[in-house]
Amino acid sequence: MITGVKQIGRFWGTISKGGIIIPFEFPNGMTTAGLNALASAELGGGTQYTTWYLGLINNSGYTAIAVADTSASHPGWTELTDYTASNRPPVSFGAPASGVIATSSAVSFTMNATVSVKGAFLITNDLKGGSIGIMRAHGVFDSAQAFSSGEVFTINYSSTYS
Repeated sequence: MITGVKQIGRFWGTISKGGIIIPFEFPNGMTTAGLNALASAELGGGTQYTTWYLGLINNSGYTAIAVADTSASHPGWTELTDYTASNRPPVSFGAPASGVIATSSAVSFTMNATVSVKGAFLITNDLKGGSIGIMRAHGVFDSAQAFSSGEVFTINYSSTYS
């Protein structure tokens, strides 16, 4: 019997608060839209997405992430947009090795309000708060992380295929 390829991803990075650097890591969950886009690009002659962006999940009103979440519909959460950049920041990936592909450098979010971050997501569109693009994956902290204005959240993403 041949078994299928399993994709496991994770978000990791640091939280800077009052001169203290706190490392973190949490797993991602693939969305159905993300899996469909991957299969279509690999085997179906579909669009290959080469530009990706990171967004943040707001803890305010959060109930759950779901495999059915899309950029247009994610009823268990809203996007957190209280950071200084005018768009979602782009991510760049290094070359894959041993079945792993990871961001080549971290993305930083400088908060411009007192906020509580529940998690992050990977998407093909940079419009902060927008509802278009393919949401590939998302993940959440066990406990939301509180930030004050000026504090920095630095994040990476990787995907492992085995």
